[in-house]
Amino acid sequence: MTVVLGLGNPGLEWARTRHNIGYLTVERLAARCGAPLRREADGLYEWSDATLGGVPAVLARPLTFMNLSGAAAAAIGARFGALPAEFLMVYDDVALPLGRLRLRSEGRSGGHKGAASVIEALGTGAVPRLRMGVGAAPAPEPGARSDLRGFVLEPFRAEEWPAAERMVDRAIEALSAAAGEGVEKAAARYNKRPSDEPGAAGGS
Repeated sequence: MTVVLGLGNPGLEWARTRHNIGYLTVERLAARCGAPLRREADGLYEWSDATLGGVPAVLARPLTFMNLSGAAAAAIGARFGALPAEFLMVYDDVALPLGRLRLRSEGRSGGHKGAASVIEALGTGAVPRLRMGVGAAPAPEPGARSDLRGFVLEPFRAEEWPAAERMVDRAIEALSAAAGEGVEKAAARYNKRPSDEPGAAGGS
């Protein structure tokens, strides 16, 4: 079994922000699987069951805010008997260019509060994850501090949406491959620079 856990903030005001790209990806994945998300009775998350990469999967999104995502992850693990290694967290990463994906089987949070909450709740860094590049925050004016929080809570600009949409499509493919083939095999294919990224040549 695979538990695909898309991290984000609940509520329409956050729906098109960079921080919610994991949320959007799971929403699109559930729609493509014909498996609409439904709210769990405890109110901590919404979920659906599906088949992904030929194996049973749970698609889920926390209904807590981002920095409390671990509460939902722990509840999902208990509800479905899922081990940390059976999770696939999906979340935004400002260290990656817009459109770039990074699959990993374990690691630290990299400062991402949602990932940190899940890692803490599950008690291990060995939680597979798919990081989705949302681009770097603009350089601050001289003497000003970088507003990273403000940047990730902003919507994508109109001209960025085509790249973001293509990334969501690739992320859905990567998640299916990771579920069916394993994270390492999928990573070898989807961690490459996409051919449609500005400046890319041949997708390598």
